[in-house]
Amino acid sequence: MQDYKEKKHMHQDNTALNLDYFDQDVRSQQFHALSSCEKWKRALIAEDDVFLVPVIEEVLKHIEPDISITWVPSAEEAIRVIQKSQSGGRFDFMYLDIFLDGEKTGVDVWQECRMRVPNATYMVSSSMENSRVSRLLDDSVLSFYLKKPFTYVDCFSFIKALKSYE
Repeated sequence: MQDYKEKKHMHQDNTALNLDYFDQDVRSQQFHALSSCEKWKRALIAEDDVFLVPVIEEVLKHIEPDISITWVPSAEEAIRVIQKSQSGGRFDFMYLDIFLDGEKTGVDVWQECRMRVPNATYMVSSSMENSRVSRLLDDSVLSFYLKKPFTYVDCFSFIKALKSYE
């Protein structure tokens, strides 16, 4: 856990929060709106950076203390887990890194998931600039894209805004 905390603090000066797609009123009301949102029961984190996974997990547990989190380091594993979950319940939240270990990417996972799990809340992340992401995906994905590196506070604010935006 020490490595995780050091890594979190290293990113303090390099924030890249992308909340400009959220309405200003939604952002200002996000802390009050969470109580009326439907609970997230299951989350999938597809991320190959082992230092970043605990940050995302901690944020999700802070927002939804009872959430069950599944972590996978590759797109292939994410797709397999999603296909298996069809019978045992669906994911409410999915964090997808674009560049994962393996041949497939987070983009492949997103394309597969949005058909199978259309009601999930998605968060996509990478170190790519928004213009490159919009070329890979349609512009609508930018509303749930958080550019790396990001801090714990950035991640918390972004996921909280996503939750209140539902």
